[in-house]
Amino acid sequence: MERGSHVLVFPFPVQGHINPMLQFSKRLAAKGLTITFITTHSTQYTTDFSSGSIQIQTQPIYDGFEPGEKKPDIEAFFERFAVATSHSLLEFLESQIQSSNSNPPKFLIYDSAMPWALQIAHKFGIKGSPFFTPSCAVSAIYCHAHQGLIKLPLELDGVSSDLSFPGLPLLGLEDLPSFVQDVSLYPSLLKWVLRRFSNVDEADCLFLNTFDELENEVVNWMGSKWRVMTIGPTLPSMYLDKRVDEKRIVRRDEIELCLKEVMLGERASLFKANAIKWMKLTREAVDEGGSSDRNIDDFVAK
Repeated sequence: MERGSHVLVFPFPVQGHINPMLQFSKRLAAKGLTITFITTHSTQYTTDFSSGSIQIQTQPIYDGFEPGEKKPDIEAFFERFAVATSHSLLEFLESQIQSSNSNPPKFLIYDSAMPWALQIAHKFGIKGSPFFTPSCAVSAIYCHAHQGLIKLPLELDGVSSDLSFPGLPLLGLEDLPSFVQDVSLYPSLLKWVLRRFSNVDEADCLFLNTFDELENEVVNWMGSKWRVMTIGPTLPSMYLDKRVDEKRIVRRDEIELCLKEVMLGERASLFKANAIKWMKLTREAVDEGGSSDRNIDDFVAK
């Protein structure tokens, strides 16, 4: 892509999905791309989309809900959300293509939870790729479940309860995502989680929120199936600089318990050594010339 090429980034509108894709958008913008970050009307007033000194424009579209509106059950929410955002995204892309805009969008990066976005982009000749927020290991397990390589519900005999997957160590039931452990817990949500692999063969590539050194073997396995790009971890730089977010998101006593275990427990020295090791590898991956940085450069240059 030429410098200034227009890329659309469309996250699933919940906090755990918005922030990683916002950070990725900042990196793309810093590499010289023009980024439009697609938000929804129901989240634009409750989420901070500021990008500091990096220029990223936002574009709200209708997602079927009004700000503050109580959401229905999971199944009804996804159905309503998919219909509304499909229509809204189509209208937005149509307006972009038909306008006198000298820089129409060339690429759509969409949350993997919204596979329908790819078909809409292709209608206008726009390339598209899903962004996988979970770890590569979790995504691979969902992939196996979608392809029927994991038979759900799981039936383990208690004797040979370890499960084997390409690129992963042997896993017990407790190691699996909760959606897969017990399909009765979130049956509607599981269906939508697995649908993210419904059309990945048609995508230009798969963006993975991890880095090569962290999940090398399972990344290589996914890379044998599709063109993948590890571009993570998509964290604000302040986390890599050891600065702390002051917002409370868990109870104080839980934090104290965890801190005591890490700082004073029997495995404190091991925790510390591992933390230092992975912090170093994380910084190397996202720094200039690191594995994730090179992959972003490759995407920008293609």
